[in-house]
Parts: sequence; C-alpha cells; structure tokens
Amino acid sequence: MTEQGSIYNHNGQPSTASIQSRQMAEKFANGIAEFNWKVDYFKFCELLELEPGEYADEQYRYFQQLAE
Repeated sequence: MTEQGSIYNHNGQPSTASIQSRQMAEKFANGIAEFNWKVDYFKFCELLELEPGEYADEQYRYFQQLAE
C-alpha cells in the first residue's frame, strides 16, 4: 500500500488527503475487513440477495480482493 501523502493526482503532482478523508478511508477499510472476517460465502449471497453460482462466485472474489 502507498504511504500516506505519496499519492499523485492526474497531472503527476503530489496530492495530500485531508485528515478527515484519511479517517473516513480507514473506517471504510476496517469495516470491509471486519465484514469479510465475519461473513462466509453463503451469508454474503444471502445479504446481497444473490443465488449461489458463477456470478455470485465472481462477486465474492471481488469482495475478497477489496478486503485484502
């Protein structure tokens, strides 16, 4: 993961996020990680009203990648 303050915008200039933005991003990341820890594939499908199958498998893999 990139270090704080080392993110660059579209024109290659360093970009700094506000403290509030960083806190919000950290809360989001922690929430995703906690949800991933507590929920298995079948609960994931149930919560998102997905039928277990190829599409649900793909979405679950995307979610797990996000949680990493």
